[in-house]
Amino acid sequence: MTITNHNGILKTSIYHKPTADPYYLPYTSDHPNRIHRNIPYNALQRAARLCSNLHAFHSERLRIEVTLLLNNYPPKFITNQFLRFFQVNRADVLIKRSDEQSYQI
Repeated sequence: MTITNHNGILKTSIYHKPTADPYYLPYTSDHPNRIHRNIPYNALQRAARLCSNLHAFHSERLRIEVTLLLNNYPPKFITNQFLRFFQVNRADVLIKRSDEQSYQI
């Protein structure tokens, strides 16, 4: 996790090592479908918890999407799992969660 202080306002985002490979369980692996469904959902859930603003969340969401594509996840599958995440968690909760004033020192 990266924590930065901008004029008394703490901002958080997910830290990634510069040398880290973009890797999730490949879609072509022989695992139950529920395992593949939960990977994008849990990655988005982690991003929603750790990112303090929508910009950081959307950057992480794009990174998750690209990583899934690199691991052979079909684009329609990714879209469906992202929609499931936003429907289950109500997107308006993310907007309330990212109120930067709540992190002001």
